[in-house]
Amino acid sequence: MSMPAPKFTNAGRLLQLEALDGSPLKFTRIALGDGRLGSQAPAKLTRLIHEVVSIEISRSKRAKDYLSLGGSFNPAPLHEGFWWRELGVYATGDSGVETLYCYTNAFEEGEYLQPDAQTLERMLTVGVYVGDAENISVTINESLAFASVQDFEMLQQELGQKADLV
Repeated sequence: MSMPAPKFTNAGRLLQLEALDGSPLKFTRIALGDGRLGSQAPAKLTRLIHEVVSIEISRSKRAKDYLSLGGSFNPAPLHEGFWWRELGVYATGDSGVETLYCYTNAFEEGEYLQPDAQTLERMLTVGVYVGDAENISVTINESLAFASVQDFEMLQQELGQKADLV
């Protein structure tokens, strides 16, 4: 599914402005939900409308004004399926309070995710705007961080070596 790019919430915009002034900005997690936005203004949200899955961040990469955050989740343990319509990225600032930094909703273009014992995991990558803020960090659960085939191939290119995947 192609989800529209996430946009700042009001609270996320404040965190971003503080980060541009040198305050720390720490990304904590990605969340998926099935909430219907209706007439609510996305910028005013402080949390997902109906969060179903919380995803720990397992990788990040900075490219100019954007930070690419990634994680994976296993749909098998879900008790029931859900319509994935909303996505949010959470972060903390000086206060340490987790805040909905940015949000998007696919409305009726959502994707139905069902418990699936055949699917080991789903990979997700979200790009978030950080501007030229320098004090950016990410909470990464290192027990979930694995190298992908693409990571391995990039490392091979950097080292100028060929190696076989085992």
